[in-house]
Amino acid sequence: MEDNKLFSNWDRNKRVAIFTHVNPDPDSIGSAVGIQWILKKKFSISSDIFYGGEISHPQNKTLINVLSIVLKVIDDYKPELYHKVILVDCTSQNVGIDLNVDVVIDHHRAKIKSEDFEFVNMQQVGSCCSLVYDLMEKLDVKLGEEDDDGGGSVATTMLIGIKTDTNDLLSDNTADLDHYAYQKLAKCADMTRVSAILNYPLPKYLFDIEGQALSEENSRQINAAIVSYIGLITPAKRDCLPILSDKFIRMEGITTAIVFSVVEDNIEVSVRSKDVALDVDAFCKKIFGKDFSGGKYGSGGARIPLGFFSISQQQNEEIKEKIAEAIKSIIMAKIEKEITGN
Repeated sequence: MEDNKLFSNWDRNKRVAIFTHVNPDPDSIGSAVGIQWILKKKFSISSDIFYGGEISHPQNKTLINVLSIVLKVIDDYKPELYHKVILVDCTSQNVGIDLNVDVVIDHHRAKIKSEDFEFVNMQQVGSCCSLVYDLMEKLDVKLGEEDDDGGGSVATTMLIGIKTDTNDLLSDNTADLDHYAYQKLAKCADMTRVSAILNYPLPKYLFDIEGQALSEENSRQINAAIVSYIGLITPAKRDCLPILSDKFIRMEGITTAIVFSVVEDNIEVSVRSKDVALDVDAFCKKIFGKDFSGGKYGSGGARIPLGFFSISQQQNEEIKEKIAEAIKSIIMAKIEKEITGN
């Protein structure tokens, strides 16, 4: 199906479900909001946005609060209520639920069969929001602050999505389409609210965890890399990981920062690097397994299920601590071996 024909034959009396990836970031949220706007403005189709996991990063919370974005948790999804399903910034593998999917719009590298879907747009650009904006233009869907029904808010959300996912248009995967979409959206966005979102407040617990992460007991410098363990944390605090890895990479003499933790029944890892010789994607997959990790230039991460050694299932606090300590030792050793070759 051609881009400009998308949605044209969909039933306008039935709702559409839009799904982001688990723990959605601004690019995922902005893409979903953009698709929702297209359905509403061009086709008068109602839709709901669903997500799995947690929205725990303080910037993401600020984005949702400032722009009054309505998202629904994945547990509220009832397939019988929805005519079509759209995935943005993800594929079926990382949405967190089994779905019959009709449309996929994503900017990551992934192998899927286009013939299994009604429409697929998977271009390797810096931001999924850029792909959604391109679709807006092809479908002649307008945005602007003059809209009294939310166009300015949509533009603001999508602008933040491009800004964060391309590191202010500086990441190596930033494409011409990202620059173009950013310039167009900047003319429609509310810059006062953009500033409020970018200057989001940091929760007090972050500073407590930072001290723990840099303690002699929980951190180790290996050549030009710093590796930090922040212990057991709740899903609501999981975004301490990328916040701290972003911060630690700025330390003098450090080119790679790795921060990890146990979040419920998973080991979660955030990696940042300014070492131009380091393939972060290959680095993550070699240490944490190709099925549980990945990355791009400068950043990556992992989410490894604990399985049999699930900490949340343990009733004995001493056993929990021993499992957590073993995890710390194993991860530290694997990282050190990969970095030093010993």
